[in-house]
Amino acid sequence: YHPLGIFTQWEWPRWDRIRPLLRLGVPMGLTYLIEITSFTLMSIFITRLGTETLAGHQIIANLSAVAYMMPLSLSIATSTLVAQSIGARDMAAARRIGWRGIRFGASLAVVIGALLWLLREPLLNAYVKDPAVVARALPLMLFVAFYQTFDAVQVMSAFILRAYKIALIPTLIYAGSLWGVGLGGGYVMGFGLIDWLPAFTRGASGFWLANSISLAIAGTLLVRYFMQVSRPERRRT
Repeated sequence: YHPLGIFTQWEWPRWDRIRPLLRLGVPMGLTYLIEITSFTLMSIFITRLGTETLAGHQIIANLSAVAYMMPLSLSIATSTLVAQSIGARDMAAARRIGWRGIRFGASLAVVIGALLWLLREPLLNAYVKDPAVVARALPLMLFVAFYQTFDAVQVMSAFILRAYKIALIPTLIYAGSLWGVGLGGGYVMGFGLIDWLPAFTRGASGFWLANSISLAIAGTLLVRYFMQVSRPERRRT
């Protein structure tokens, strides 16, 4: 490190450099907190529905987490390319790469969701041999199949916005959608607090339906925000 002048003399922390990192890093950390707690609290609520229902939910949650690795990896790669284009002052390329990443991630998620649905019984039987648990998990596979597309769109959009150094607004969107619509709506539907809702919205299906709706809302809002941030007239200003 000596040629670079590092560690050769003491220097106080430079808050002008640290402040932008905190402005971006703290909301990003809160985003992960919101995502993790939403799934954790959903599992805690579902424990009231019985051990077999909880076991089926945990299998579906694990399958969803494994499938999530693909759009997550693509979102990291896409945000890197978008950030490079922004650093090169090529905002048109940044917008183009962002849109391509969102479309590609969503298309791949549709394929993954279709495979999960088509292979639902072999996958569930690979996890557990208990017919009762498989019966509880089987209806939830339909939600996971659609859930993948919404999940891919929201994570791709969120990471692209981070390339634009925007993290606070996505965090607020996550909080309102995942905590408010996802957990709140799941609690209302899952425990049948509204009598006129159809029967399939109750139990663990209600929680997964609300979670899917919350991700659809988050994905829509994040894509709309990306459209505003990257629009041509904004680039000229």
